[in-house]
This record gives sequence, structure tokens and C-alpha cells, in this order.
Amino acid sequence: MSRTLPQHVAALGWLVTPGRDARAQHLALPTDLFMATVHCGQAQPALEMSVTLLRTRPERFCSRAPGELAFALLTPAGLLALLRAPLDGVTDRRLLLSQFCGKGERLALRDALQAEADPQRRTALFGAWIERRIGLRHRLGAPQQRVAEAAALIQHDTGPPDLAALRRGLRVSQRQLERDFRFWLGVSPAAYARLVRFQRAAMALAGGDALCRAAADHAFADQSHLHRAFRRFASLTPREFSQLAASRHTERQALAGRVVVLDAPPLVPSPKRSRSDALAAR
Repeated sequence: MSRTLPQHVAALGWLVTPGRDARAQHLALPTDLFMATVHCGQAQPALEMSVTLLRTRPERFCSRAPGELAFALLTPAGLLALLRAPLDGVTDRRLLLSQFCGKGERLALRDALQAEADPQRRTALFGAWIERRIGLRHRLGAPQQRVAEAAALIQHDTGPPDLAALRRGLRVSQRQLERDFRFWLGVSPAAYARLVRFQRAAMALAGGDALCRAAADHAFADQSHLHRAFRRFASLTPREFSQLAASRHTERQALAGRVVVLDAPPLVPSPKRSRSDALAAR
């Protein structure tokens, strides 16, 4: 069911997690969105709250234990406002939310989530907590605001990303934008734009488009170019990906314009279209 979501949360949802011993796994494609999650296990009801940073490579993963997972997909502005930490060198990581909020705040959130039995209302409560926490904090600094704006423009531009025009519009040099992007999001603007373009092509293929049309519509030089991109970003051929997305044994979900393939119980999303050494690897 669609609903209006605030600017910092691109999508909210929840899913049932089968645990490590189950055969079902999730295939997460690279995405320019970021995920904050709360997992509640069936056997051990303690909550695990974490943040998954920019995903630049595909990964098959499954949860540690059976239970339920509430998630909030954040926009770049949402992530920067929530964490207030540079992400240079920490892409493809999952961090505990406790590294970014105080114990009292964390325990209050935990108690509120555990008191709510309905998974969808629990998920909405988590999204509201994120927005409220962001609202209580200071505004983004100029470099962070510039990166958030540039990322949003890249994401929402329907044509091939024009980074030169983007820099002119933001009145910033190529070197400065590169420096800001790498420091705050962990990748270059060009790499970020490649992830956006790949996700658009993946969305098209998952929706049934032919390879030639997906390549032409999303600024790939030819079918071979898109084929190489899928090999790099998904470890699959476009045909394998299309078959997986269309399989009766999978659920293809579009979350705020990004596609994730799940070999697991179905996701129930509410989409909106439109540096520390202590950081542990996922």
C-alpha cells in the first residue's frame, strides 16, 4: 500500500527472515540507497539495529536467525543527516546503530518497537523515529548539503547523467565535488552515476524489457556494454537476472526505483517513487 513518506526515508518495509540454515537467501543488487534495519529474532527477541552503507557490489546474504526484519531505505540526504559521519573507505559495510546514537535513545527505541506487536506499525514507528532524530539535529554543513543535492540530481535525472552540467549548476569544481563525494559517500560522482544507471537498466529488465531496449534506454553503448555491467555489478548475465526476476520462486520488489530480488517470503513495502577503524565489515 502506497503512502506519503518524508524526504529522508525513500521506502519502508518488512520481511520474514528464514535464518542461516535455511536455503532461502536474498540477492541484493548494488544500489544508491542506504538501509537502516531492526531485526527481531524468533528464539531471542532482542533487537539488532544496524545501518547498511552504499552497496557497490552484489551480495547474497541471509539473516543470522529466523525472525522479522523492519527496514527503512534512506536517501543520501537522510543517511548523511542520520549518521553525520564520513563514509570514505567504508562502503559495503553494515554498522551497528549504537555507534551513532546514545544508549538512552537506543533503549527507548528498542522498548517502543518491542511494545508494538504489528510488524507494519513497528516499521512505521522505526521510520518516524529516523525522521524525528534527523529533525532534532543540526542542519547539514555546506559540503554535505552539496553532496546530498548532487546525489539527488543524479538519481532523479531521467537521461544520462551530465556531471559537467551538474558541477556548473552547483557552482563547484570537479576536484571539489570529487573530494566531497568520496569523503561523505565513499565513492566518486561517476561511480555513483554508474550505480544509478545500472539500477535503471535492472529495473527495465526485471519489468520485461528486451536487452537491446534496456541498453538503448539507459545510455549503454550496446548490448555487450550492458552485459559487461551485469557481470560486474550482479555476477549474473542479463538473461540469468531476467529469469531470476521472473521465476515463480522469487519475489521481485521495486523499492523507490531500485530492484532487489528475494528468494524468501515476500516483502511488504511502502514505496515512494519519485571513519573509524572500529567500523566492522558486514
